[in-house]
Amino acid sequence: YMDAQIDRIVKLAEAKAGAEGLAVILVADHGESFGEHNEHAHGMFTFDPTMRIPFIVRPAKPLAKGRVVETAVSNVDVTPTTLGLLGMPVPFDMDGIDLSDTIKTHAPLEDRPIYSDNLMPRWGQGTEFRSIRWKDYKYIRFRNAPPLFFNVKNDPGEQHNLIEMEKSEDDVEALSFLSKYADESIDFNDAEQDRLVRDGQLKDMYAHHAPESTGNLYSMPHTGKIINAEDTLYHPTVISEDGEDIFGPAKGDQNKHATK
Repeated sequence: YMDAQIDRIVKLAEAKAGAEGLAVILVADHGESFGEHNEHAHGMFTFDPTMRIPFIVRPAKPLAKGRVVETAVSNVDVTPTTLGLLGMPVPFDMDGIDLSDTIKTHAPLEDRPIYSDNLMPRWGQGTEFRSIRWKDYKYIRFRNAPPLFFNVKNDPGEQHNLIEMEKSEDDVEALSFLSKYADESIDFNDAEQDRLVRDGQLKDMYAHHAPESTGNLYSMPHTGKIINAEDTLYHPTVISEDGEDIFGPAKGDQNKHATK
């Protein structure tokens, strides 16, 4: 189903840009767990099932032969890579790196720490973390909980915390590097202050009066109904018959406009 929908989008774009003038980059915002580490769906962003995503690039002039790059890269690389593929300069202060040379010429790609954060204490106070991938290793630094350390090449299921086990020289070297990197790259106190300021403003600006729900809501076009996002669209749980009841008159005006 997903392949078919992507094919529709690509064909529409090719009809406007021409097949030779269209670069395609396919990414996602997260992976999905199916019971690994007792997680179903996504939300933890600690382990590989939810950290790993597709990152597929087809340049405007397709190469004779594509390849799979095993070196970890990040979503922050998407924008500089897009600029590179378009021959446009990448701002010096932009996060991420331009991967276009690796895509076009198979230039080697250097390993660097790639991380995923969860900076909300959704599992209790002190559970914020930074999860870092580097070479064969994964290191997870929590705000106020013991860290985790895995060799993801030998232990792809991330079942054996090497911090509690006998370690090789390579393990010790990687642990030292990643622990120092975490110390220098994340300040959980600063992150909390940023979150409180940001979320406080959002809650004031977009206050709503929804009853208990999943937290993710869809506003259905034309009808204006508000439903639980986690439910099937064919048999949804209706939270409100009218978005104006929850989000105020502005939302009601949008829905009335959409039905005209």
